[in-house]
Formats: sequence, structure tokens, C-alpha cells
Amino acid sequence: MQSGEKHKQNNLFVYERYVDLTKVHHIGTSLQEEDIIKIQHIFMSCGVHHVKIKNITAGREIIAKFLNALNCYCEVGCLTMEKDQLFDNVWDMYYHLIGGGYIQCNQLVKREQFFVDEFYADFLWVEATDKLMLQSWFVMIQKALVDLHIDQYVPIIFLSYEDQ
Repeated sequence: MQSGEKHKQNNLFVYERYVDLTKVHHIGTSLQEEDIIKIQHIFMSCGVHHVKIKNITAGREIIAKFLNALNCYCEVGCLTMEKDQLFDNVWDMYYHLIGGGYIQCNQLVKREQFFVDEFYADFLWVEATDKLMLQSWFVMIQKALVDLHIDQYVPIIFLSYEDQ
């Protein structure tokens, strides 16, 4: 086994520890009324949730539809390493981690300071791509979301993708 694969498995272990993968919400590319009813509670409930969807584009479309329909969040955040620009009024967590010097040598430094000084999201989604899962600092972010009790005050949705 290559070290990248082992490292990814380690990140997946932490991911699985904090996201109950037995409660995965699988969403098709077109939302049906039953899909909306089935998953609407995760957009309104604090805690860590897991949604599996076809690809990043479909995931962002679902997020946008629900957030626009609910219209109840002031500071929507996203943690992603994808190059595609996020839609307007979305706080880019990765940009702030890098720009603020909180990620150095692939490690998260001053995690408490980041969450006190920079993190104001009242809704967060994480685009859990292979690229993100391979980052050592990602494990520390996941732990911080739980250890600092952010998950008790903010809905956090981990999106994973079938097309990876």
C-alpha cells in the first residue's frame, strides 16, 4: 500500500468516526418531492450530516436550492479545494485557512484561533473530495468541528461523490 493510500484511509477513518455513515442520504441528480422531504431536516438541524451525490456540480445545485428555499442563514461557509468558484455570499473556508496562515507545511496551526477569529458560519458544507481527504490538516479540521462543539450550533453537511 502506498503512503498516500494509507493516509487517505486514515482520513476516512476520522471522517467515518464523526459522520455516521450508516445514515447516509443518497440523492439523485434531480430532486423529487420525497428527496426534499427526506433530507430537509439536515439543512435545519445542527450536527454533522453526510450526503452522497453524483458529483460536485449536482451537490452544489442541491445546496443552492435548499439554501435559497430556506433563506434563513446569514453566513454560509464551504470547505473545498476545488478550483470552481463558489456562488456569491459563500464564505470560502479553505481560502481563509490558507490566507490567514493557518495551514503551514500541510498542518493546521492555531486551530482555536482560527475558529474564534475567522469562523462565523451558521451553515457549513464540506466537499469531501479525494483531494481534500488526502490533506493531513483535514483530520484536524474534522476534530476541531467536534472538539470545539461547533457541530452543536451549526449544521455541517459532508458531501461525498459517486463520480470519484
